[in-house]
Amino acid sequence: MKKLLIILVFTLFLSGCSLFADTNGTEDYVDKATQYIQELSNFAQEAPQMAADAATNQETYKQLNEQVIGLIKKIEQFNELHVPSVAEEVHQQIVEKNEDLLTELKDTVQNGQVTLHGFVNSETFQTISDIVKLLVLINQLTGVL
Repeated sequence: MKKLLIILVFTLFLSGCSLFADTNGTEDYVDKATQYIQELSNFAQEAPQMAADAATNQETYKQLNEQVIGLIKKIEQFNELHVPSVAEEVHQQIVEKNEDLLTELKDTVQNGQVTLHGFVNSETFQTISDIVKLLVLINQLTGVL
């Protein structure tokens, strides 16, 4: 009887730990996703002016090129995040938009360099806007806890 009681208490303890870990995982995911989307939003706000300036300023062009290449890496890293079960659906929506964004960004890069004409005329900024709209769903995840 005593062994049965110990097993029952241990099982309840593990269940509680699992719930706690899932809650922490969701909060961690929400934090990372929010930060990621904020970075995309900042890029979308700054990049058009940078692209305009980059046409006549080599230093600005270099900075824009570094930001685009860095953004490609961040998108790929975000797509590989560990996702708690409660966030799987919204993460999948972001990944789908991210795949579009990756294609658009990679299409503007030739030989490791951003082509300004391709960048300015791409759908990049609309796709980022679509991803930013998903922030509402991410913030709703904290209400699920």
